[in-house]
Amino acid sequence: MVTWIVVARGALFLLHGSSFFLCTVGNVLWTPVKSAEGAVREKAAERWGRWVVGLTAALMHLTVFSLGLLVIYIGLMLWGGYETIAGWVAILVLPMQSIVGILFWGLSWRDPWLLLPRANFGKGGEKFVRAITSMMPPSPEDTMSLFMWMLMQQQHTLASAHMWLEISARVVVPLPELPWQTEVVSFLAVGSVYLGINLAAWTVRGPDHPPYPIQLKVSKHGTLYAIMTFYLGCVLLGIATIAIRRLAPAMAPIAALAVTTALVHWPKAQALHVQQMIDQGCHKVDGITADGHQASEAGHDPCTLR
Repeated sequence: MVTWIVVARGALFLLHGSSFFLCTVGNVLWTPVKSAEGAVREKAAERWGRWVVGLTAALMHLTVFSLGLLVIYIGLMLWGGYETIAGWVAILVLPMQSIVGILFWGLSWRDPWLLLPRANFGKGGEKFVRAITSMMPPSPEDTMSLFMWMLMQQQHTLASAHMWLEISARVVVPLPELPWQTEVVSFLAVGSVYLGINLAAWTVRGPDHPPYPIQLKVSKHGTLYAIMTFYLGCVLLGIATIAIRRLAPAMAPIAALAVTTALVHWPKAQALHVQQMIDQGCHKVDGITADGHQASEAGHDPCTLR
């Protein structure tokens, strides 16, 4: 029997599946030309080969890796007869996708260049990035910004909220009754798989071109600092989402409403900060220069987004 749940899952499967296909197969088969990213891949391909560069680029972002898990979950639910497997996938999707949403919107508000390599956007990049990382849509006349904004919303808002919405609507597949230790270990295992892919991509791309600029920034402070402030922070975020689901799932819609309300006001503050940077003629953000490298000068940086 076709119900609204089946119809909704079918539509989301097509939406998320198309996005996942675009970001994976597209990265394997297509290399950006005349761009900083294209130069990085061309140089890496000379040593590793185009297929290795393409495959690592396809899954080097947590957004895409987690989206793949979500597509698998929805596909299993639509196919039917695989509810047990879908339940296991669901307990992995929830923390991974929650991390994606929290990190993307949190870091985008703090400084979008921590996520997006500044050198890839060239002249006018501040305006474009501000538009696509805002919670409010850009002008319909700017079709490229609008398309990218919709893609960002799909990957970092809709996908990240999917499992919480299913839990809140009480339509989620019955989840396996696991000890909390087993659930945490399962999350750590799949997280380790992603981290391995991420570090492999970093190795292929070269030491100055990690998947995320924030990784280069924290690595400048030493390995221990990077682990404690970034990677361990991601782990704690995932464990926190597991705890909320197990202890107080009713908090999910309340927390989502509170976060969404706060995020609506963030673009205005972000736009003001970025405009101040433009007015000051800034060429770097938080000590990262326009070419993505760590700036050498010390002292207070007036171009830092706060």
